[in-house]
Amino acid sequence: MEAFKIRHIPTGLFWQPHKHRGSTLSKTGKIYSKRNFAEAAIKHTHIQVAENSVVYRMTKDILKYQELKWVVGQMKAISYKSEWEIITV
Repeated sequence: MEAFKIRHIPTGLFWQPHKHRGSTLSKTGKIYSKRNFAEAAIKHTHIQVAENSVVYRMTKDILKYQELKWVVGQMKAISYKSEWEIITV
């Protein structure tokens, strides 16, 4: 059975479901068993990271972050579908 991951091309990091006060980008990401699940996840256009995280420090020069007004210490960046690719693991 094939497995899929979603990679953000500009940063090289992988998408994962949002965790409370966590990041939607990671070095490992989430593995999807069906391609259509991965395609549905790609429609997620906001990247959210914790301001004090390793991911934020790695990507702050690549992405244009804005501070979330309703969550302290969380940053948000907008991404576009063209910036993502589905890869086979």
